Amino acid sequence: AMAMSLRNALENNYKNSGELRSLVLDDCSFEGKGAQLVALGMNKSGLTSVSIQRSGLCCDFAKILAKGLGAVDELKALSSLNLSGNAISDAGAKALGDAIDKNQILSVLNLVNNKIGDPGAVAIAVALSANNKLQSLYFKGNPIGETGTAAFTRTAQLNSCLRNLSYADNSLNRQHMSVMHLLHQYGFAQSTRNSMTEEKKL
Repeated sequence: AMAMSLRNALENNYKNSGELRSLVLDDCSFEGKGAQLVALGMNKSGLTSVSIQRSGLCCDFAKILAKGLGAVDELKALSSLNLSGNAISDAGAKALGDAIDKNQILSVLNLVNNKIGDPGAVAIAVALSANNKLQSLYFKGNPIGETGTAAFTRTAQLNSCLRNLSYADNSLNRQHMSVMHLLHQYGFAQSTRNSMTEEKKL
């Protein structure tokens, strides 16, 4: 019931000139159909900033939201999206990647701690190769390995707009530290506390 009410409120916000621009629903435990209803409402909301952290969101939520991000007439104002601490997984990341490829509004995306592995990381990285709007991607805490790291390295060479790429807490071992240096070479400002610690051991 609460999710349906929220969906209706978000859609009415857009119809009534969109006075609500920022939405924070952290720690709300949206699951199943409730999460899907919230995503549907967001797609018609006119919001510019959304934060739904640690709320049990899975790939179904991300897939619905991705439809809005990739559509011309939906989520056309959203510039900042924070979904950290959920579980959108590779399937959700792939859907968001498809949307990012078409979206030219979103400038900040936070996917920290979302159980995203190499397949999802590659999808996001490939999408960013063609995106000239996203400036900050926060991706740490996801279990990516060599394949995902290589994909982000290629993106670093192709995308001059992306300025902040944070994934220093991922499951990268010391052989990947050269990648961190390469990203710096291409102008990235990283969150590097863990990588710097590893470098001191070399």
